[in-house]
Amino acid sequence: MTLETDRLFIKRPEVGFAHAVASFYTRNKTFFALSQPARDEYFFTREYWHENLANLQTSFANNTQYQFYLFEKNNPDIIIGQTNISGIQRGPFQACFLGYQLDEQKNGLGLMNEALDSVITWLFQEKHMHRIMANYMPSNERSASLLKALGFSVEGYARDYLHLNGQWQDHILTALINDEYSAKG
Repeated sequence: MTLETDRLFIKRPEVGFAHAVASFYTRNKTFFALSQPARDEYFFTREYWHENLANLQTSFANNTQYQFYLFEKNNPDIIIGQTNISGIQRGPFQACFLGYQLDEQKNGLGLMNEALDSVITWLFQEKHMHRIMANYMPSNERSASLLKALGFSVEGYARDYLHLNGQWQDHILTALINDEYSAKG
């Protein structure tokens, strides 16, 4: 399955992406270090991603997690970002968590806004989610602006929310509600 925007192909995981995903994380190792858990060197290898992408394919097929990789249409062999939908809960909650990462060199171009707009539409229309939650560190002004532009509302502040970059980090909690939700999921 592929979502398409004006500038992007947004693709579900394929084992054949292993080299491109490893390259994406290797290129951005320093940039992502401040907002990620500690990663061992195996994480940055094609072997790790070959195995992990197979697991992500299964999760996608089972509707337990949706991972997407972002490719620019004018350079369709290089991954420039990813978005992850996790913590999917059905029943009366109908909610999930949204995470995302964009290549350092592609920040500020509106690409993640374009990608997330498409993914959110897919989640609401095809997967019938009622609530999408996304959280960010208070120092991450780009994420704050992005989520606000996409219609997310701040719902709270969580102290020591995630252990990232070797320490517990506070997070701003946000959510986007599907106003046209109907209980189909």
